[in-house]
Amino acid sequence: EGLNAIIEELSKGASPTTAQLLATTFDEKKMEANYSSSYDFFPDHAVKKGDTWKNKKTMESIFPMEIESVYTLKEVKGNTATIGMSANINMKKDSLEMQGMTVKVDIKGSYSGDYNLDMTTGLGTSANLTMPLKGTLEMMNMVVPIEINSIIETGTTTVK
Repeated sequence: EGLNAIIEELSKGASPTTAQLLATTFDEKKMEANYSSSYDFFPDHAVKKGDTWKNKKTMESIFPMEIESVYTLKEVKGNTATIGMSANINMKKDSLEMQGMTVKVDIKGSYSGDYNLDMTTGLGTSANLTMPLKGTLEMMNMVVPIEINSIIETGTTTVK
């Protein structure tokens, strides 16, 4: 709730291009899909150490992606579960409109790493992931190679 008010506040004083980018990147449907892809990956059955399960999600953003993941329960210590993950990332669309121009997109990649989860709350406490992406963007008859290597480290503290 309140996402539209946040976008309006962020857009004040921004250029029209930035305001449009904020509005199209962070609408409610995309935020819900992105949040779901971060937290809705648990299997529909009990698992034990060494078990794997698969999940397929759509990440909505400027460049919508389909992410096919494989998860493995690596370890359980106390109330913390360590879940290993590897995924393949593919673009959902091969073109999109940006500032009135059609941009052809061909980006693929993967990511892998570990999540630590608090088993009593089901919430992630930390994650360490690597995400290499590679491909091209084509606009106005120019092809621009893209290579992005991200390292993602997160931590969460739950306040009771």
